Amino acid sequence: VLGVVNDPEFLEEVRVKGAILKNALEKVTDGVPDAQVRGEGLLIGVELGPEVAPRVFERCLENGLLVNLIGGSIIRLAPPLTVSRTEIRCALDFFRSGVSEVRCVQDESEMAMSA
Repeated sequence: VLGVVNDPEFLEEVRVKGAILKNALEKVTDGVPDAQVRGEGLLIGVELGPEVAPRVFERCLENGLLVNLIGGSIIRLAPPLTVSRTEIRCALDFFRSGVSEVRCVQDESEMAMSA
C-alpha cells in the first residue's frame, strides 16, 4: 500500500481528481449564500450553513451518496484515493441534485412568505 501511495503518478492523479471535485463543488454551490468549499486533495468540506446543509445531507443520503454532516453546517466528502473520474461525476450529479432540490424548496418558501 505504501508503495502505491508514495508513487508520484498516483499522487498527481489524486491531486487532479481533488481539483476537479473542488472546482465542480464551487460551481454547484455558487448560488448558495455564504457557501464555501475547503479542503485539500480528496478531503473536502462544503460549508452550506445550518439551514441548508442538513437538508442537502438528507437528500444526498436518499440518493445513495454517502457524505458526513459536520457541525450541522458542513458536508464532508471523503472519497477513496482510488475513486475514478466517472465516480466523481456521478457523486457530483447526486450532490448537485440535492443542492438544487433544497434551493427550489427554499425559493418556494421565500415566495410564499412574501406573498
